[in-house]
Amino acid sequence: MNFKKLIFFTARFVLGLALFSLVGVLLAQRFGYINKVLNLFVVQSGSMQPAIKLGSVVVSIPQKDYLPGEIITYASDVNSKNLITHRVEMVKISPDGEKSFVTRGDANEEVDKEEVKADRIVGKVFLAIPYLGYFVEFAKRPQGFILLVV
Repeated sequence: MNFKKLIFFTARFVLGLALFSLVGVLLAQRFGYINKVLNLFVVQSGSMQPAIKLGSVVVSIPQKDYLPGEIITYASDVNSKNLITHRVEMVKISPDGEKSFVTRGDANEEVDKEEVKADRIVGKVFLAIPYLGYFVEFAKRPQGFILLVV
């Protein structure tokens, strides 16, 4: 086996493994197995650039506590499916002991207007994979998923 064939075989193997893994993750997420421990989201805005690019896939993991400087994903309000990923600027503790978090997107000059209560936090960002979100969004559509499986 010459060097070119070895590189081609290795590249095909890695690409195949990546596609197989992505299909597995999409199926597991679709049937609710992933969201019990890991939460996967596609970043839809550039508010966290350059740390997290538009179109990135973000993996968030629930934690017991969140500290300033950490990047968290949270719901915009209690019953919302609209999720936001921003950095914790400050932690506030009310007189009754309830924590709230002041957040800000890295690309934003001002902190967010509304403080985030602990019950709205989905998790701390563990991993961000740039640009994979464009592929994931395509694969979520019926024709994209069929093309990916084929």
